[in-house]
Amino acid sequence: MYVTVRRTGLRWSELRSLPRSAFELTGRTPKVYIQDDDEKHPRGIPLPLKKDAVKMLKEYFARYPGKPEDKAFPMPSRNIGADVVRHDLELAGIPYRNKEGLVFDFHAIRGQLATDMARAGIPPQQTQKAMRHSDINLTMRYYTHLTTEDQSSALEQLPSMRVDTGQDGDSLKKVSGKVRKKGPKKGPFHTRFNGKNKDL
Repeated sequence: MYVTVRRTGLRWSELRSLPRSAFELTGRTPKVYIQDDDEKHPRGIPLPLKKDAVKMLKEYFARYPGKPEDKAFPMPSRNIGADVVRHDLELAGIPYRNKEGLVFDFHAIRGQLATDMARAGIPPQQTQKAMRHSDINLTMRYYTHLTTEDQSSALEQLPSMRVDTGQDGDSLKKVSGKVRKKGPKKGPFHTRFNGKNKDL
């Protein structure tokens, strides 16, 4: 159940209503169909599934067989996703609230998809589509949570700056294939006073 949420961003009500037949775990593009009134998708809106989720779902359905019309996951009929997650966290020995004060609830699992996609460098528009949000600001502001470590990893992907040291000890910088001795900066944002002129 939690694997499906993390890889699809499904809401509690959507997950609870899924029959086993909604999962198509074979073929070139495994997917799960969620119900929608869109006439273009009579079977439902198809959401692609990552291979790791497909593997675990196959094992789950093989271990707990049932009819195609049976519910895919045994879940309470009431909207108590947060309570269910908290109960399972206690069984697994995982704290509900971490040192930073952030809570691990059903909404956090759903939002993890947006964070995972951002960490993978996937364009925000693709993340918005995966989360099925009408406003990309909602996806970026409330569902994507990057840490200082994520920022550090992103910076490490930038090209390295190359600085060579000449024999005379002066710092030399290669610019556009040419070697230039480091000296006073010149440009529109550098101000130099020499008594006669002023570079602005």
